[in-house]
Amino acid sequence: MITNRRTVQVKQGHMEAYTAMILAEAKNSVDPGRFRLYASDVGPLNQLVLEIDFADLAAYERFWRDWVSVDPILVFQQKYSALVDHNISSEIWDLTT
Repeated sequence: MITNRRTVQVKQGHMEAYTAMILAEAKNSVDPGRFRLYASDVGPLNQLVLEIDFADLAAYERFWRDWVSVDPILVFQQKYSALVDHNISSEIWDLTT
């Protein structure tokens, strides 16, 4: 199993809107058991971490390829860009135990 971990810095005052948008999108595109959204209690303000689990790298690549190929994605990306600063990281973690 691998996990795609994406860390996003949300613009000041937009955390609630961003969180609602991500949760709504995840509900429509990701199995609930494979998706987690973390907010920092102590640490960087306005930072969220999204994690999605995949069986393997091929499943990860297929998911993101299919997700960006749908028409409503352009509207989502416009809303997304208005809510986040663009210092986003994306990592792939492999479960070792």
